[in-house]
Amino acid sequence: MKTANKSLWLARCLILIIGFLIIGLYRLFRTYIMHPIHFFIIFGAILMAIGLFLSRQYRRNMEQAKASRFWPSVEGEVISSQITHLDEDGADEYRPNIVYHYKVESREYEGHAAAFGMEGAAFRRRDSAERAQRPYPVGARVLVHYDPSNPSVSTIEAGNTGWALQNRSLGLVIALAGLASICFGLYETWDLFGIGWTWFNKPLFIAIALIAAALLCWTLYERHR
Repeated sequence: MKTANKSLWLARCLILIIGFLIIGLYRLFRTYIMHPIHFFIIFGAILMAIGLFLSRQYRRNMEQAKASRFWPSVEGEVISSQITHLDEDGADEYRPNIVYHYKVESREYEGHAAAFGMEGAAFRRRDSAERAQRPYPVGARVLVHYDPSNPSVSTIEAGNTGWALQNRSLGLVIALAGLASICFGLYETWDLFGIGWTWFNKPLFIAIALIAAALLCWTLYERHR
């Protein structure tokens, strides 16, 4: 009991010390942190995170779509098939929502897209969404291909990479926009330290930014092949 109380007090003291350190650092760098230009860095970091996440999701969809050609299959049934209408900032979007049911070794599962990358896909025209949804009316019997290592992962259109390809460049564009925002923020931040730009450090900064952009493009390109 005494050991537990001692550990609890040590934890409380550690939290208190960390709290004072955070407050002290904030007061020390308050002018620097709250400068408006740093919102470009924060915004850029968020954009880069989103871009890299979309790139990872694209690669995952592509790998699963290709692997699904060799997965075992069972018969399933479409239990829901509809078009969802969304109003995104005054622009209409239509999404095909297909849900199917299947059973593997007496255990029941549900799939939420006929092909990898289809879930969440949006169309500007309703008839385009209807063309994707039409082959799967409610009650239709379908052949479901499932991952033998994880039967909850499945698809109807085995080997179909077309839906994933539609979002191929989206992650790259968003990540590059994030990098550009970060570079702009860092560029403007330089003067906050009172250093100023010279014939040496300005070309050096631009060269580093271009190299970072080239590396990012190459990395995402390799992941998207």
